[in-house]
Amino acid sequence: MKNNWKKLKNKLSTAPVLSLPDLKKEFDLFVNTEGGVAYGVLAQEWGGCKKPIAFLSKILDPVARGWPACLQAVAATAVLVEESQKLTLNGKIQIHTPHDIKTVLSQKAPGWVTDSRILKYEITLINSENLRLTVSKNLNPAQFLSGEPPPDLEHDCLELMSLQTKVREDLESTPLPYGKRLFTDGSSRVLEGKRVSGYAVVEGSTIEDIQVRETGKLPSSWSAQLCEIYAVKRGLDLLGGDRGTIYTDSKYAFGIVHTFGKIWEERGYLNSKGKT
Repeated sequence: MKNNWKKLKNKLSTAPVLSLPDLKKEFDLFVNTEGGVAYGVLAQEWGGCKKPIAFLSKILDPVARGWPACLQAVAATAVLVEESQKLTLNGKIQIHTPHDIKTVLSQKAPGWVTDSRILKYEITLINSENLRLTVSKNLNPAQFLSGEPPPDLEHDCLELMSLQTKVREDLESTPLPYGKRLFTDGSSRVLEGKRVSGYAVVEGSTIEDIQVRETGKLPSSWSAQLCEIYAVKRGLDLLGGDRGTIYTDSKYAFGIVHTFGKIWEERGYLNSKGKT
C-alpha cells in the first residue's frame, strides 16, 4: 500500500514530458528521416524553450523508401504534417528540417515522383497558408528519436542527390562538345507470330558519316526495356574508356543511368522478388 502511494505521489509531482496544445499559439514541427521512417516532434513555445506536445513516427510507403534521403524528407514532412494537423486543428505550424524541401520538390522530384504525388505534396507543404518551411542546420529533437544523429548535418540537397544517384562522377545528362557520338536502340516485337528481339549501335554526327558499329539478336524472352538497356551497355563497351556521348530514345534506359542505377547497385541489383 505504501509503495503504491509513493508511486502515485511521484507521478503527481513529476512534470509531464508532453504538454497540452495551446491552439492560440504557433506550433513547431521538427522533422527527420532515418531508415525509411519519418520522425517528428511537435512542440510549442513554453517558458523560453520548446515544450514537446507529441512524438510522431510513421513508416514511409515502399515507393518513398526507395528515394534518396533528401527526397524521403519531402514525403516524411508531408506525412507528419497530416498527423500533426490532428492536434493543431489547422493551426499555424513552422516546420524545421535540415533539408531544403522547396528546392528538392521543384527541381528533383519530377525525376522520381509521379505528377499526382507532386501535386499532393505541393498542396500540403507549399500552398498552405498555415505552414512555414525552415531549413535548419542545427540539431533538432526529431534527430534523436532514431538514435544518435549523423555528425555531418549541413549539406546541399541538390548536390547530395546528384552524388547519390550518379553511377559515375563524370556522367552528364547533356551532350559533350567533343568525343564520339553513338546512337543506340533496342526493340522486342512480334513478327509473323514470333517474338524477335535485337539491338543496334551506330556512330556519327551527320547522316553522311553514320557507321553501323554493331547489331545483334537478343533472347526472345527479353522485354523491349531490357533490350534498350543492353544497347546502351554495348555503346559504353564500344567507347572503350574514351569520352563520348551516347544517345537513346528510351526514357526508361535514361532513367536507369541517371536516376535509379546507383540505388540498384547499392541494393545488389535485386528485383521485386528479392532475386538478382
